[in-house]
Amino acid sequence: MGGTGTKFGLVNNDGNVLRTSSIPTQQYPDIDEYCDALCAGLNRIVEEEGLTLGDIIYGVICLAAALFVWKLVPETKGKTLEQITTMWRKKSKLYIVK
Repeated sequence: MGGTGTKFGLVNNDGNVLRTSSIPTQQYPDIDEYCDALCAGLNRIVEEEGLTLGDIIYGVICLAAALFVWKLVPETKGKTLEQITTMWRKKSKLYIVK
């Protein structure tokens, strides 16, 4: 994996940072190992801070959204609007009739 590191932590309602941690991203050649390390780090922070169930559910939803974007949303950088439209039409079963 690329990058230099992943920083993560907990912030309260006022925007104050409660706990932080980081993972050296280049240390993990496989995404599964990286996700395991990230989950272990988050679990450690959660245990130290004693978060509520609502906080944990919100975090899981955010992580799921990030994984969705990373795996399923295609890169559009440097493409024209016409190329993007064609790309989405090829993946979609819906055809637009003019």
